[in-house]
Amino acid sequence: MNSINNLYMKFYNPDLGLLLLRLGIGVIFIYHGIIKLSNMSDTVGFFASIGVGVFFTWVVALVETIGGVAMIIGFMSRIFAKLLAFTMIMAIVLVKAKTGFQGMEIDIILLASCLTILFAGPGKYTTQKVKG
Repeated sequence: MNSINNLYMKFYNPDLGLLLLRLGIGVIFIYHGIIKLSNMSDTVGFFASIGVGVFFTWVVALVETIGGVAMIIGFMSRIFAKLLAFTMIMAIVLVKAKTGFQGMEIDIILLASCLTILFAGPGKYTTQKVKG
């Protein structure tokens, strides 16, 4: 049993886990933000169809893109985690809830990932000093 515990402790690194989580969600949000920004006329049209105005369409696209970069580099991670979590809640409520659970799975895991960064913090591998 001691050798299993030693092996576990050898690979125990919560900060590395948080970095990997930030990298994963950062890439996904950057990808989706850039898709929105690269064709804003279609993005605005889709958002209008679900009752979201032009201003908030731009906010979502920019939050996803900038927030994704911030997650990757660990800059203002908790603030962007909060904004991205809110974005995912709205995506689930306004669009994905109609598709059933299978249509919401990725959105739910992105929401949970953002909440993890919000509550646990970004870990020590960031571009800034993190308190508590």
